[in-house]
Amino acid sequence: MQIKQLEAALYQAANFTQTAAQAVADRITAETKQTETLYAFNYQLNGRSVITNDIDAILRNETDVNKRLAAWIRSKEVGKQLKGVLVNLRNLYNKVVQSLNYTGYFSYQVSDYGMTSNEMLALCKKINKELNPLFRELPTYARYEPAKKYGQKEVPDYRPSHWAPNRWSQD
Repeated sequence: MQIKQLEAALYQAANFTQTAAQAVADRITAETKQTETLYAFNYQLNGRSVITNDIDAILRNETDVNKRLAAWIRSKEVGKQLKGVLVNLRNLYNKVVQSLNYTGYFSYQVSDYGMTSNEMLALCKKINKELNPLFRELPTYARYEPAKKYGQKEVPDYRPSHWAPNRWSQD
């Protein structure tokens, strides 16, 4: 029991290890910058500032595909400012855990499942193979139903992202 508790403490400490104190401090600063960049971004739609709730409402309720597309495109503008911040953040996450002999943040997270990175990737590959029949059929439904909903006579080969009811295509 004590060994498990010590291993759990060590695992949790990896995010804030003092063996890479400057990298931890830099990572915390980068996380703050990422949050500030994301939430302080000035989204513009039709010449006026809007908040993400406005964009989400359009993607949830609007049936005019051109208005949906405009809102979806504007929702992605923040990505231009976030890209460098996120690349830096990824590098800092890796640097922090590498000080504790992990190859990177992915191997650190996977270790919590008692697996190596290669074992996790093999498991994901196996699961994807098992789910392949579903994934083969799902895109057909995901194209035809929205096409019907938005009154489109032609069904595209790939479902346009702005047909999804939110900015992340989660639904």
